[in-house]
Amino acid sequence: MSLSPLDIPHLKSRQLRRRQAKLILIAETEIWPNMLYAAGKMGIPVLFINARVTPKSMSKFQRFQILIDYIGRSVAGILAQSQSDQQRFDTLFPNKAQFSGNLKFALELPDYTASMVKAQWGFSENDRVLCWGSSRPKEEELLLSILPKLKEKHPNLKSDSGPTSSQKSA
Repeated sequence: MSLSPLDIPHLKSRQLRRRQAKLILIAETEIWPNMLYAAGKMGIPVLFINARVTPKSMSKFQRFQILIDYIGRSVAGILAQSQSDQQRFDTLFPNKAQFSGNLKFALELPDYTASMVKAQWGFSENDRVLCWGSSRPKEEELLLSILPKLKEKHPNLKSDSGPTSSQKSA
């Protein structure tokens, strides 16, 4: 997985080469022309999952249909949230969309209580548990720096940040 905040041609190409990407999965609605173009040039298939496109966005995309046709060669498939989304995507990228429903609701979560989860992880009923995830290195430093003050105010506070970003990449 790779953070990709800018759709700048040379950055996209470099990112895909460095990551040695074999497949790109795009969740929700991120149609980035330069990434699609770079993926097409490198022969990397792109799949949109849980995809949606509003009528308003659709009208904007249709103004650039010739460009979409060209860069859309890399789009191997689309799993659309609704049948309307499927129809709109089929207009943009012909015969590639399938209706899958909203994948956010595709699984059933087990019933659980907070006390059951706390016990499972070795915490007592009165413990206050602080956890975080998907943090970036500077955010981790900030959270870790305020942790002692939080523990002073909340003596039952427990935390386990797990591996830091630097440990994850090692």
